[in-house]
Amino acid sequence: MNFNVIKINPDKKLVFVSDLHLNHDKEFLWGKRGFKSSEEHIEAIFKRLAKVADDDHVLINLGDATFRDAERKFFDRLANLPFHKHYHVWGNHPSGAKQAYKQAVQDWIQNVYPVLTVPDGMEVYPVDYKNLTFVGSQAFFRYKGQLIFASHFPHDIWDEMKNGVWHVCGHSHGSFSATNGNSVTDGKVMDVGVESALYNFGDVFLTFEQVRKFMNDREIVKKDHH
Repeated sequence: MNFNVIKINPDKKLVFVSDLHLNHDKEFLWGKRGFKSSEEHIEAIFKRLAKVADDDHVLINLGDATFRDAERKFFDRLANLPFHKHYHVWGNHPSGAKQAYKQAVQDWIQNVYPVLTVPDGMEVYPVDYKNLTFVGSQAFFRYKGQLIFASHFPHDIWDEMKNGVWHVCGHSHGSFSATNGNSVTDGKVMDVGVESALYNFGDVFLTFEQVRKFMNDREIVKKDHH
């Protein structure tokens, strides 16, 4: 395995989120989730996250957290939640996260190379912002002996899938059968977004144990020569 793996303390509890869509103003999103307004949707998500936002929990966040959030009002609120660790993977809707990341890189440059300015498009990983760590567009984690590949977008093939590596993803809002259905032909992959969590477990996040139960029902698949 020629990649860096983020090791998660096995004494902590691991939870996953994706596609929170905080401040999304379209009823087709928050209404389908069972809320009467965008404001109710926002507060309900923060209230539910507060149940696990403490030093006992590590959060893997697979992106698309906030919308129309250039001032970072909602992203900062999310980044300040007191998780033991909060790892952020990029999604395709980066408002709030994009501005926070730019600030984080500027702060890192000033601390490490104070005479330099930040080049446009420069990326640094991992980099911390408040109580959150940006880890790029995908990352590998190891927790209690399980290797986990995290990406916002679902992959058809991922490294070491033939050896039982899990793939957690988001993006599809529970609509993609390969990541949210009963098929065993697509390998150990699961959509851990809000819709998947709400419809299957009645919450906005998924625990490691819930994901493990789902993965246990899916077969290890080898799709190419790797």
